[in-house]
Amino acid sequence: MILSWGIDGILCLWAADDQGNVSSPLKTLVSKPEYPLFAADVSSLVQESGKMYIGVAGGNDGGFIGTPFYLYDIMCSIKL
Repeated sequence: MILSWGIDGILCLWAADDQGNVSSPLKTLVSKPEYPLFAADVSSLVQESGKMYIGVAGGNDGGFIGTPFYLYDIMCSIKL
């Protein structure tokens, strides 16, 4: 699997073994055009708890306190 994100506010999961011109992801996990994504990370809690989380940071409302961070439970939204 490949995870992609960007300033367009879209976080996508892609199949790493796809070949050729791939035009669409397996799943769009987050789509918030008003919220540019600057960083993402995947947890490794799947074996222990059966859950997998992706943390994303970004947004336009950061400042002195820092960049907002959101945690998404992706096992609830992925059916591969």
